[in-house]
Amino acid sequence: LRTMTNLKMLHLYDNNIGDDSIAILCSRVLPEVSLEYLSLYGNKIGNVGCQSLLELVNNGSLPSLNDLWLHNNPNISSELKEVFKRDWKAKGKNPGNLYI
Repeated sequence: LRTMTNLKMLHLYDNNIGDDSIAILCSRVLPEVSLEYLSLYGNKIGNVGCQSLLELVNNGSLPSLNDLWLHNNPNISSELKEVFKRDWKAKGKNPGNLYI
Protein backbone atom coordinates (compact mmCIF):
# COMPACT_ATOMS: atom_id res chain seq x y z
CA LEU A 1 0.00 0.00 0.00
CA ARG A 2 2.82 2.44 0.74
CA THR A 3 3.92 2.37 -2.88
CA MET A 4 0.40 3.30 -4.02
CA THR A 5 0.89 7.01 -3.38
CA ASN A 6 -2.11 7.95 -5.53
CA LEU A 7 -4.50 5.74 -3.56
CA LYS A 8 -7.66 7.78 -2.95
CA MET A 9 -10.10 5.34 -1.30
CA LEU A 10 -9.49 2.55 1.20
CA HIS A 11 -12.30 0.34 2.46
CA LEU A 12 -11.38 -1.79 5.48
CA TYR A 13 -14.76 -2.06 7.15
CA ASP A 14 -16.00 -5.15 9.02
CA ASN A 15 -12.57 -6.80 9.22
CA ASN A 16 -12.04 -7.18 12.99
CA ILE A 17 -9.26 -4.59 12.83
CA GLY A 18 -8.03 -3.57 16.27
CA ASP A 19 -5.70 -1.00 17.76
CA ASP A 20 -2.48 -2.84 16.85
CA SER A 21 -3.42 -2.99 13.18
CA ILE A 22 -4.46 0.66 13.14
CA ALA A 23 -1.13 1.62 14.74
CA ILE A 24 0.71 -0.09 11.87
CA LEU A 25 -1.58 1.51 9.30
CA CYS A 26 -1.00 4.93 10.86
CA SER A 27 2.75 4.63 11.19
CA ARG A 28 3.64 2.90 7.94
CA VAL A 29 0.91 3.40 5.37
CA LEU A 30 -1.41 6.35 5.81
CA PRO A 31 1.24 9.10 5.84
CA GLU A 32 2.57 7.79 2.51
CA VAL A 33 -0.66 7.87 0.50
CA SER A 34 -3.09 10.59 -0.60
CA LEU A 35 -6.32 9.17 0.79
CA GLU A 36 -9.51 11.14 0.41
CA TYR A 37 -11.79 8.43 1.84
CA LEU A 38 -11.07 5.92 4.60
CA SER A 39 -13.67 3.44 5.80
CA LEU A 40 -12.90 1.65 9.06
CA TYR A 41 -16.38 1.15 10.47
CA GLY A 42 -17.52 -2.07 12.09
CA ASN A 43 -14.12 -3.08 13.45
CA LYS A 44 -12.63 -3.44 16.93
CA ILE A 45 -10.83 -0.13 17.08
CA GLY A 46 -10.55 1.37 20.54
CA ASN A 47 -9.18 4.55 22.03
CA VAL A 48 -5.56 3.71 21.21
CA GLY A 49 -6.26 3.21 17.51
CA CYS A 50 -8.59 6.19 17.35
CA GLN A 51 -5.93 8.35 19.02
CA SER A 52 -3.39 7.22 16.40
CA LEU A 53 -5.71 8.39 13.64
CA LEU A 54 -6.42 11.64 15.46
CA GLU A 55 -2.69 12.37 15.73
CA LEU A 56 -2.35 12.05 11.94
CA VAL A 57 -5.25 14.44 11.44
CA ASN A 58 -3.83 16.91 13.94
CA ASN A 59 -0.26 16.87 12.64
CA GLY A 60 -1.34 17.38 9.03
CA SER A 61 -0.29 13.94 7.79
CA LEU A 62 -3.69 13.36 6.13
CA PRO A 63 -4.31 16.62 4.27
CA SER A 64 -6.38 15.01 1.50
CA LEU A 65 -8.62 12.98 3.80
CA ASN A 66 -12.15 14.32 3.50
CA ASP A 67 -14.27 11.32 4.54
CA LEU A 68 -13.61 9.12 7.54
CA TRP A 69 -15.92 6.35 8.67
CA LEU A 70 -15.22 5.10 12.20
CA HIS A 71 -18.72 4.33 13.46
CA ASN A 72 -19.60 0.92 14.91
CA ASN A 73 -16.28 0.65 16.73
CA PRO A 74 -17.78 0.25 20.20
CA ASN A 75 -14.48 0.51 22.09
CA ILE A 76 -13.95 4.20 21.27
CA SER A 77 -15.03 6.31 24.24
CA SER A 78 -17.63 9.02 23.83
CA GLU A 79 -15.10 11.54 25.17
CA LEU A 80 -12.56 10.70 22.47
CA LYS A 81 -15.27 10.83 19.82
CA GLU A 82 -16.07 14.39 20.89
CA VAL A 83 -12.40 15.38 20.79
CA PHE A 84 -12.08 13.85 17.33
CA LYS A 85 -15.13 15.76 16.07
CA ARG A 86 -13.78 19.02 17.49
CA ASP A 87 -10.29 18.56 16.03
CA TRP A 88 -11.64 17.39 12.66
CA LYS A 89 -13.66 20.58 12.37
CA ALA A 90 -10.75 22.72 13.61
CA LYS A 91 -8.64 21.34 10.76
CA GLY A 92 -11.20 22.71 8.31
CA LYS A 93 -12.68 19.33 7.47
CA ASN A 94 -16.41 18.96 6.92
CA PRO A 95 -18.02 17.60 10.13
CA GLY A 96 -20.67 15.93 7.98
CA ASN A 97 -18.01 13.67 6.49
CA LEU A 98 -16.84 12.25 9.82
CA TYR A 99 -18.82 9.24 10.93
CA ILE A 100 -17.78 8.31 14.44
